[in-house]
Amino acid sequence: MSDNWFNQGYDNVDKAERERSTGGKGASRWWMPAGTEDRPSEKECIFLDDEPFCFYEHNPKIGGEFKGHWYTCTQGVWPGERCAMCANDVPRYYVGLVSVLDLSEWEYQGRIYKNMRRIFPAKIDTLKLLRTKKKRRGSLVGTRWLISRTAAKAPNVGNDFEFIGEEKLERDEQSGLLLLSDRQYWWEDREGVVHPPTPFDYKKQCAPLPNKELAAILSGSVVEDSNSQSNRGASSNNGNAGDKPSYNSNASSGSGSGSGPMSPDEEEVPY
Repeated sequence: MSDNWFNQGYDNVDKAERERSTGGKGASRWWMPAGTEDRPSEKECIFLDDEPFCFYEHNPKIGGEFKGHWYTCTQGVWPGERCAMCANDVPRYYVGLVSVLDLSEWEYQGRIYKNMRRIFPAKIDTLKLLRTKKKRRGSLVGTRWLISRTAAKAPNVGNDFEFIGEEKLERDEQSGLLLLSDRQYWWEDREGVVHPPTPFDYKKQCAPLPNKELAAILSGSVVEDSNSQSNRGASSNNGNAGDKPSYNSNASSGSGSGSGPMSPDEEEVPY
């Protein structure tokens, strides 16, 4: 499989903007309901990284829903093959992923959920905005923002970013990552060990599916293969609250490394 399906950072945003066509609608991950200028939808988050993982993606409508159905475009990935989504005229769009800590709080089945890691899917206009914010501040890592969505046609990740402040960071000696030092944002695994929230492993989260599986997903069939993961792009619930975007049902642990204990934000709870 070729590794030319993604790139890191903002370098190709302008090129992708020139190439873009109307694409599918993002959902699940970080998402905000539509608001108005007078009554905007608002949420706070802290950025865990600021170099977007960028690639082309499809978001077909399956079972009457766009939500939960995101698939990496495989054009140029599998030698000699055309992307099955492209071949079926499913629009693709350019997206860059960063990781955020969602500071929203809600209750489900008697349990309070807060400080959930989420993938923040930024399309071109939002990528340009994030690029400008990073250029002005030097880094977005550890910065806290109030994000608002002020119109139905505004990006569903929000269109207004108000800087609130900076959280204290400490560098992890093993990974070299800058991590939040405030323990209120850390999570405790089932063994009682606490961990800082870390960025997702995007290559594992977004690994391209074989075209045979993509074609089967579009047709509603199941690939007859014991190793098949044809359900990777479809969410089994209608609002995953945290770490398990629907690319790969077997992806990402709480550490973002694909192994280790499951964090609370990986459990399937409604958002």
